[in-house]
Amino acid sequence: IDLPAGSDIEDTRAAMESINEWLGDKEANPDVDNWVSYAGTAGPRFYITLAPFDPVPYRGLIMVNTTPGIDPGIPMRRMADYLQASRPEVRGEVKQLWLGSQEPGTVLVNFRGPDPKVLKGLSIQARDIMNAVPGALFVKDDWRNLTPKFRVTLDPERVQRAGLTMGTVAKMLAIGVSGAEVSAMVEGDRSVPIVARLSS
Repeated sequence: IDLPAGSDIEDTRAAMESINEWLGDKEANPDVDNWVSYAGTAGPRFYITLAPFDPVPYRGLIMVNTTPGIDPGIPMRRMADYLQASRPEVRGEVKQLWLGSQEPGTVLVNFRGPDPKVLKGLSIQARDIMNAVPGALFVKDDWRNLTPKFRVTLDPERVQRAGLTMGTVAKMLAIGVSGAEVSAMVEGDRSVPIVARLSS
């Protein structure tokens, strides 16, 4: 499952706890035997063809074992419907584990170019085309939330007149934007960094 990029790990945990509760409902899911869920990580590589994603706070993975002998497509469709109807903030993919190097039935389209607006437009067009194909499921793109950027242009003469250096200004900007490690606190055998950041 994917929450919007930048979501807190606690939001991911809360979404997964809700899904776990639904999975544990035997009336809704009589064919679910057991499951394990991971928030912020894909857990260990327990299946040779399933490459875990890099740990990020807004992603999670749920591995479900169904009752032997049943058609796994039935609980898979049920879970896909549940995610769409009850967890609209979650972008979920329900898939069966596969043997082989490539997941069967997957179509991958790549666009490359220098203009993000053009690429985003092509992505939307491709999604619309794929969604119109009967039986197409989990059509998505890999665009995440847009990240605002700003560029700072300094006037060296004005910086000098203010009694500062370009390095000092750069350091203050870094502290304001991403913070800077100023010390560390020792807890047992762990060293926890202390980061200073300007508040808005």
